[in-house]
Parts: sequence; structure tokens; C-alpha cells
Amino acid sequence: MSRKLVWRAEGRLFVAVHAAQDPSRIEWSDYVRTAVELSTREDPRVYVVSYGGGPNGAQRAELTTALAGRPSPTVLLTASRLVKTSIVVLNWFNPKMTAVGLREHHLACKALGLSPQESDRVAAIRRELEEELGISEGSAAQATSAL
Repeated sequence: MSRKLVWRAEGRLFVAVHAAQDPSRIEWSDYVRTAVELSTREDPRVYVVSYGGGPNGAQRAELTTALAGRPSPTVLLTASRLVKTSIVVLNWFNPKMTAVGLREHHLACKALGLSPQESDRVAAIRRELEEELGISEGSAAQATSAL
């Protein structure tokens, strides 16, 4: 089974990339465990990229319950209007969450208050995670035009 969601936590940074398909129950549960661990770190920042996939309602509820009032500043990069709309719902539980366009890395990093070094590191981690999912520059452009 191919992965649909990959992530990496490094220092206060948590970078995740969703493929075009939604994450499996197992992937999501593992992701939530990592998110909870990160939420205990000092001043965490969450950078999420979605090429169309994302959690379903039950999975969003699982994350909200697990974080139990400890939401971290989060930016979601996506070209999907549907995914951006879901952020409106999530804002009830995490008012520190915002959505920007898939290619608006600098705006995302500014919203998270990242240093130039952190911004560069997030960009590098994002590229590595996209490679793990088989997302290349060309396939990313195709995915965004299909949304």
C-alpha cells in the first residue's frame, strides 16, 4: 500500500504532505500521535501541504480531541477550494490555522513567524516528503490544475 500522508518533526517544526488521496486510518493515527508529541514542545509551528487529500470528519475530530485545547499555529498550503473551506470549520477548534495557495511558501512561513533559516529548512523538508510520495514539480503542477 502506498503512502498518502508523510510528515517530519524537527525542532519546533512539523511539516506534513498529503497526496491526492485521503490518509488511511493507520496513517492518520500515527500522524495524530506525532502532532500530540509536537504540541508539548516549545512554540511549535505546523506546515501542511495538500495535493487534494486530507482527513475525513472522524479523523479531524480525532486530532481535535487529541490536542485537547493545545492547537499550534498551522498553515495549510493547497490549491483545493474544498480543502480551504474545511479550514473554516477547523478554525472553530484552532483559530491559529490559516490556508494559503499551494505555491505560497513565503506567505506560509511569514504567517508562522519562521526565521529565514527555518523557512529554508521547511522548504527542504517539503521537497524530501514530496519525493517520498512520488510528487515531482511536474506532477505537482498537474495536480493543482486538476483541483
